[in-house]
Amino acid sequence: MPGAPSIDPIKAAVAFNLAEIGTAKNEIARRTGISEASVRDILNKHGRWGDICELPVFAKLRAEQNQSLEAAFRIAAAQSLELAMTQEKLAKASYYQLVIGSSVAIDKARLLAGESTSNVAVVHHVEVENMSAAADAIAHSLLRFSQASTTVLELQNEVIDVTPEPPTSDKK
Repeated sequence: MPGAPSIDPIKAAVAFNLAEIGTAKNEIARRTGISEASVRDILNKHGRWGDICELPVFAKLRAEQNQSLEAAFRIAAAQSLELAMTQEKLAKASYYQLVIGSSVAIDKARLLAGESTSNVAVVHHVEVENMSAAADAIAHSLLRFSQASTTVLELQNEVIDVTPEPPTSDKK
């Protein structure tokens, strides 16, 4: 906009970092001194911010700021934990209330460091009831592949049925 004051890219990078940690737009505006409308434009990459945000120098600036924020969160976590562990504080409040600040700070520090903030395991278990039938079907398919002039592409569309056979009854 002609006549509008230029926004410092460093402040814009700070706005991005604050948004990433969940800070509200009005709070970002207050902390950076940028209007709420401009904060929205920066975060949505409207106008020239779409170009500026893609520059390598902007990405480097944000990475440096993230390192500083990570260090600050780690310090805050240590200080919060130190405060939480005094006998006086423990007597006045629940342990949960005192430690929650350090827990949040540690979580934010790990997030900024690119470390996990939760551990998730995905397990997929397949049970084959009739291993003999499955092995026979695979062996038969491999034999046909090696003996015939069949291409791999043709085999990709073949379906091998490994449905377990119903149990036979030995009772008469």
